[in-house]
Amino acid sequence: MLTTKQIHALSEAIEAQMVFFIGNTLGQEYLSEDDVKVLIKNGIDPNKVYLPDADLVTNNFALGMMAFVLGKKETDKLTFKELVTYVKEGKHIPFSEEEKAVIRSIKSQSLSDIRAQQGNIFRDVNNLANTRMAQEKVIRETIIEGKLNRKNDREIIRELRKKTGDWNRNFQKSVQYISHTALNEGRAAIILRRNGALTRSYVFFHVLPGACKKCVELYLTDGEGSKPRVFTLAQLKKNGTNIGKKAADYKATLGALHVNCRCMVSEYFGPLEAIKPVRPKKIKPKEEIKPEEDIQEVPKPQEHPSPPEEDAKYSITRGGRKRLKIQVWINGVEHWV
Repeated sequence: MLTTKQIHALSEAIEAQMVFFIGNTLGQEYLSEDDVKVLIKNGIDPNKVYLPDADLVTNNFALGMMAFVLGKKETDKLTFKELVTYVKEGKHIPFSEEEKAVIRSIKSQSLSDIRAQQGNIFRDVNNLANTRMAQEKVIRETIIEGKLNRKNDREIIRELRKKTGDWNRNFQKSVQYISHTALNEGRAAIILRRNGALTRSYVFFHVLPGACKKCVELYLTDGEGSKPRVFTLAQLKKNGTNIGKKAADYKATLGALHVNCRCMVSEYFGPLEAIKPVRPKKIKPKEEIKPEEDIQEVPKPQEHPSPPEEDAKYSITRGGRKRLKIQVWINGVEHWV
């Protein structure tokens, strides 16, 4: 069993790992003064702790944008090393100021989540120190029970993890949540560029087979396999996140719905009439027929030109207007989206 001194050493080691992860993947600006001191104490230069290769949020945001432009087939050809090179050398789709603000917002939320995980681990360590005798009894009983039932070593270790909690699993879930949220935000950034406003950007979610009940309920219209619900980016942004909420209170969100969510956002191109409620037509009262001499000639309606055809550099909006596409260069190849 761990002694008090060993438990203190364990706490310091956990803190150093957490602080390094924050600086390494989010950036030096997200480190507190105490964090900097922890890094220096452990022989790590705070000015060199951040690595673009490890930036969870920026890399996944850029990947989301590129995946939306290139499509799945072309994106699958990219290696992670190539993606990181694009980001470091500025060869990815340049971020606008609004998109940079979204990235900072995701990082700030990620920092809060990591700190919460750190707090949970410290709480477990403190409980371990405060109830050392009780822990000894639990572990002793587990090992005795395991030997009596002739369990192998792996099963005994599994039982111990159930008693003390699996920190690594919870932390990995947080990392996956951060990554998928950034990926969907990157895809949404391209959709917003195409439409110009959150309220005009219509989206739906690809819900994978076997998805959880909440994803099916919130993202599909009538159960698994049914048509997807359609949202505006404004609606999803307004709903924020589901962090800290009970499942019954979940709302549809642009980021991951929950830590295990892998639903992917995509742009909706269908008719808006299909998603707007049908309103009853107002019946106008019949107009009184005037004598023939009072009837004036009604001017012919002005003829409107037919909607312009879409070509390589232009797309047609829902209103029939011609809009210049976005020019993007990826890996030396020109793309218009």
